[in-house]
Amino acid sequence: MQIAPLPRGGRPGAGGVGAQGAVDDVGEVSSEHAEGFESAATASSRPDRCPASPPTTGQSRWLNSPVALTPPDFDRLLVPGTRVGAASGSGTVAEPLRTELSLPSGEVVASEWRWEPIGFTEIAPPGRYPVLLHPLVLDGGETRAPIPLAVRLVIRDRPVASWTMALLPGQDPAELSEEGFYGFPVDGGEGSLIDAQYLRELHETGTYHEFVDTAKIDLGFGELLEPSEDEDGRQTVGFTIGCDGVYPTWIGHTADGDLACYVIDLLELDERT
Repeated sequence: MQIAPLPRGGRPGAGGVGAQGAVDDVGEVSSEHAEGFESAATASSRPDRCPASPPTTGQSRWLNSPVALTPPDFDRLLVPGTRVGAASGSGTVAEPLRTELSLPSGEVVASEWRWEPIGFTEIAPPGRYPVLLHPLVLDGGETRAPIPLAVRLVIRDRPVASWTMALLPGQDPAELSEEGFYGFPVDGGEGSLIDAQYLRELHETGTYHEFVDTAKIDLGFGELLEPSEDEDGRQTVGFTIGCDGVYPTWIGHTADGDLACYVIDLLELDERT
């Protein structure tokens, strides 16, 4: 199955926003975490993919949905060859694109390019782990751009028995509305994964902005998944989303309760648990 490069979506060059924010009541925007970073919250609504002029508050993708956002059955739906329905249309899941990410502290940060050095509250064992981007080839579009469905950071390659929403310190799902969720805002069609320890080092050494600029160049125009590393071994993995919005991360656990993976949900899959 041939996969063509995905064009850069959203508003190229637009500045991203930082911390993970809450998607809550319609039209409301919440801000939290460190000064100088902005968190966006949006309604649980679902417009057309890549609207021509996405609002700065980033309307989310579930239009008039009366139910809370739940995770898809990623283990079943993201198997290559599986037929799925998505926001962009029906198609076939292709083989995932693969790279690796080093986590020296295990503090995972999922965001656009303006990072805070604050990872999710559930910490992975330090190590180097596979990162998979799962693309969808739309019906009749074998030579057209694939649609990214999800990005998975694999900690243990074992079946997932349960999913929980990834949280930052101070975030409490009980404070969300019935249809709310936490996610990171995107205003340039791209996202990334990085360890919080690397971010602290980059700020301390004054090389943060140079690192970000290089990572953006490494991702390049039309690339779907690309690692970037500086001369001191600090690494990030960038990926193309193709649309602006707010995107949740789910954490998968095995039947024994062990951390299995983090999955960035790009809110394409129609079928949810």
